Amino acid sequence: MTRRVEQQLLLVLVVVAAAAMAFRAPMTMMGRRAAKNAARKGKSDNAKCKLYARAGKRIVIAVKEGGPDVTANAQLAQIIRDAKQQGVPTANIDRAIKSGTSADAGDFRESTFEAYGRGGAGVVVNVLSDNANRAAAQIQSVMKKNNLKVASPGSVLFNFERRGRIDVEEAADEDAVFEIAVDAGADDFDLVEDGMAVLTQMAELSLMQNALATAGIAVEDAKLAYVATTTVEVSDADADANLAAIEALEALDDVDSVDHNMLLHS
Repeated sequence: MTRRVEQQLLLVLVVVAAAAMAFRAPMTMMGRRAAKNAARKGKSDNAKCKLYARAGKRIVIAVKEGGPDVTANAQLAQIIRDAKQQGVPTANIDRAIKSGTSADAGDFRESTFEAYGRGGAGVVVNVLSDNANRAAAQIQSVMKKNNLKVASPGSVLFNFERRGRIDVEEAADEDAVFEIAVDAGADDFDLVEDGMAVLTQMAELSLMQNALATAGIAVEDAKLAYVATTTVEVSDADADANLAAIEALEALDDVDSVDHNMLLHS
């Protein structure tokens, strides 16, 4: 093989290798992006299911307490109005109303469980269940498997304050949300991974939700939450373990929401 042929062959090999790397890099990036998007979608889907379940349970409670007629049951009318603003399908709302009129409808009760996670982080589990024994057994099982230590009542909660929390979608104009929320009496704001959270007093949750919805701001979720008044800084490893435990708790049907006081770095 002549030297000229060798040089030409080497050039071809270099071009082929470069093309392969150029092709592989975008594919790798696309794969990572797809995985990230899939994880985000899964998280969003789970949050939506939890939102629908919460709305359904609260509708059942309202119907059992005041009947299915929204003109005579102001609490039910407000819950339905809030649910519609959060995108709960009409079919789900109608099904919950019908369920509330049934003699077999569950008697849903709210309760709270407290725990300590790794690094001394506080975890508060809010439950809305028609079977307290089942809920307690499942929650304690998940806590044990994920190394959360059950805390005595009040020992964790004193680091939290019950507030109204409204999550708005990532695409929302932050300046517009801020202006509208401040005018409506918002207490605080929290920038989160997928958007912004507006914090308000408990009694003003529905008023704030209505103000945002009227202004065309898409509300992803609106609920009462335990907001940390004292935060704890933990290691990345402890944070990951605690977040995995929280995710496992949130997967339980009886669990309405889980809050923590970890200071997470973006």
